[in-house]
Amino acid sequence: MDFEFTEDQVMLRGLVREFLSEQCPVSHVRAMMDDPQGYDRDLYRRLVQLGMLPFPEKYGGAGLGMIEQAIVLEEMGRIPYPGPYFATVILGGGAIMASGDKRAQARYLPDICNGDLT
Repeated sequence: MDFEFTEDQVMLRGLVREFLSEQCPVSHVRAMMDDPQGYDRDLYRRLVQLGMLPFPEKYGGAGLGMIEQAIVLEEMGRIPYPGPYFATVILGGGAIMASGDKRAQARYLPDICNGDLT
């Protein structure tokens, strides 16, 4: 069994790490602790628009799998990123995908993918 990341997975890790290191320094994380919303909506929107979401492309996602999502979440924990990615994408969006409800998927997933729905 090969447990090494693929070249694409290594590139994904680098993309997320670079983005978060540049856009979400410790000073930003601390500032969000005092922010009533708790996260920067614009930063979240830019993050989800990097093209790393697990949803099908027809909804605006990249169709990434569990390993890729683990890579993304690991990099978010490294910062630590203060935003609704886990609750919105993994929990909420994951439940919508698992439901098999095509109408719900068409209604909610595009807005999750462009950062308008958290």
